[in-house]
Amino acid sequence: MANIALLFSILCLSFSQLICFQANAQPTSEFTAGYDYSSGVWKFEGEAYISSGTTATSVMQVFGGSSCAITIMLRVYDGSITVYRTPVVLSNAYNRWFKVNVIHDVGVSNLKVYIDSALRYEGFGAGGNNHYFKFGVYAEEGASI
Repeated sequence: MANIALLFSILCLSFSQLICFQANAQPTSEFTAGYDYSSGVWKFEGEAYISSGTTATSVMQVFGGSSCAITIMLRVYDGSITVYRTPVVLSNAYNRWFKVNVIHDVGVSNLKVYIDSALRYEGFGAGGNNHYFKFGVYAEEGASI
C-alpha cells in the first residue's frame, strides 16, 4: 500500500486477531480488539498517525448493527477524520499523532467520539446484539493505494 500509513498505539485488554487481506481488490490490514459485547458501556482508546496523501480509508470501526454491518466508522478523507463521509471530527489530521476514544453505550444506543480528549461527535448506534472494535487500514472506494 504505497501511500497508506496508519499507526495505532492501543490500550486494550487483548488483541483477538489481525486480519490482512484484499477484499474486493481493496487492501485491508486491521485488528479486532478486545471482546465481543452485546450490552453495557464499552470504550475504545488509541492513538493514530495518518501520513499525508492517505484518503478514502477507514481507520476505526464499531462492528455490528441490525440495520447495517457497522455501527460507526471513522475514515480519513483528504486530511480530515470523518464519521463515514460526514461530519468531520478532526481537520488537519496528516502527519501528527492524535488520541482517539470511542464510547459505545449499547443500552441507550449512543456513541461518542473524542479526539484529543474533546467530544467531536455524538450519535445513535445501529442496533444489533453483537459488537466489537476494529482498527487499522481498510481501503474504501477511491483510496490512495
